[in-house]
Amino acid sequence: MMDSLFEGAALPEIDHLSGPAINLYEKDGTYTIECAVPGYKKDEIKVEARSDQVLISGSYSREEDERHNQYHRRELRQGSFSRTVVLPQEIDPDQVAAKLEDGILKITLRPMKAIKSKTIPVSS
Repeated sequence: MMDSLFEGAALPEIDHLSGPAINLYEKDGTYTIECAVPGYKKDEIKVEARSDQVLISGSYSREEDERHNQYHRRELRQGSFSRTVVLPQEIDPDQVAAKLEDGILKITLRPMKAIKSKTIPVSS
């Protein structure tokens, strides 16, 4: 019964549970990844592109003395993360750019082959 409940359903990726939230979209033949990394500085983030994957990782350690804080709730991400994004096709590693602005890492990537669309005529 449970199998039939999920049959044919498009389930969201659960990779976001182990890393920051992302958006991945394609526009004008270029893929764009937007990754939420609030609090990180550009030198604390690493972006690697290979084949059809992009690895985004970050690491920081704050030197604040938190021993005297008595937390009642602690939800802000601390420490390091790693997130792999699989793209629909192989990308050109020489055509990758990354920019960090207002806590959003924006990565633009060009595919090895042009993204083409084709209009299909509808027959009756």
